[in-house]
Amino acid sequence: MMKRIRQLRVNIKSKFNLPKTLHSSEHANEGSTEFDFLNPSVDQIASPVQIARSIASFYQDVVYAYCIFDMARILDQAANEMSTEILRHPELLLVSPYYLIKNPRCFSYQIGEERFKVLQKILLALFSDHERLSDSLSQKALQESLSGTSLVSFFRGLALCSSVSHPLSHQAAFVFGALLAEGSISEDLSLEGEYNDRAVTLSRLLMATAQEFGSNTMLNAGITLKRQIGIDITYTISKKICLVFTKVEKRRLDWSLKGSVLSRKDFSSKKGWHFRVPS
Repeated sequence: MMKRIRQLRVNIKSKFNLPKTLHSSEHANEGSTEFDFLNPSVDQIASPVQIARSIASFYQDVVYAYCIFDMARILDQAANEMSTEILRHPELLLVSPYYLIKNPRCFSYQIGEERFKVLQKILLALFSDHERLSDSLSQKALQESLSGTSLVSFFRGLALCSSVSHPLSHQAAFVFGALLAEGSISEDLSLEGEYNDRAVTLSRLLMATAQEFGSNTMLNAGITLKRQIGIDITYTISKKICLVFTKVEKRRLDWSLKGSVLSRKDFSSKKGWHFRVPS
């Protein structure tokens, strides 16, 4: 499967007129705001549970899927489902993920209602397969006996929230602080065990989110928490860190493609290309 995806990326580069340089002011600004998820740097504006729910509200499965799956994966799935219209006009699928995170309800407006319905089906199919993978955040939560909680939505919402440098990201420190100190802030937001046990669980979830989404900020928080409780950075952890770095760069390149005005103009099939669908 991975070999097929890599080949598809090569095919897309050769079969589409892609711009040589991708410019995105939003992309350039990503990471300009540093978030410390473990040490509060601002005044607390609400209770930890209210903050957690506000951050979790950023998470919507279709938008999240569009953010974590690159265009090669999306078009490959479209080919598997023989989505002719999408394959003939892939440039119409390009929408800035930064914009979608801030305006999730505008997704269908940006690409058209009918096209959105088809894309939604494709994204949810990809996401359903992803959720069954051992490296997905949902599976990591199951391994930590956290099924049925809102922690997965919170972590994914935080990844989205911090990627657009939303001020609410600063408030996450109060959620983590409460979870570490008390273990539970609501029925669906709780961790088992003593302080160190909870810290280990949080660090694993932070690392899993960092790898799934491609987030340096989540990665830094996970590493910092491990060090605070005396966990050495082993070879296995180092490998995971490298995977996160790779995911971060892939996501940034993909988001640049999706958000570039030049991409919308030049991301079109060349004469004779039909992607297994009659042109």
